[in-house]
Amino acid sequence: MKDEQVATLFTGMMNLTSLKSIVIKHNEFMDESEKALEALLDREYPRNLEELRLVSCKTSPKVVNKLVRRLSEGCQLKRLSLVQMQFADTNFPLVQQMLNQSPFLLELDLSWNQLKPL
Repeated sequence: MKDEQVATLFTGMMNLTSLKSIVIKHNEFMDESEKALEALLDREYPRNLEELRLVSCKTSPKVVNKLVRRLSEGCQLKRLSLVQMQFADTNFPLVQQMLNQSPFLLELDLSWNQLKPL
């Protein structure tokens, strides 16, 4: 799907009060879909999103940075996967902040990204 289609899908999901998990694979995830996803991330318990998996989506480091920055402000996700999403070392301080602000997070998957070994 194109970015606009993913954004439309996310917007439509706002009406699904029991939605807990979103998995998007091999689609575009750019500015429009990132912005639409923010509304889903802002939902509070009991309507909160618990799982977000973005896997091998066409994106940009800028968009991933915006998403991680938003997540570092606090969220109620239990499982987060940003697999092969052009996640770079420069985002790592935001991940640390996200972990400090997210007491609900049980699982984090950052595999197949551009992270270098320490």
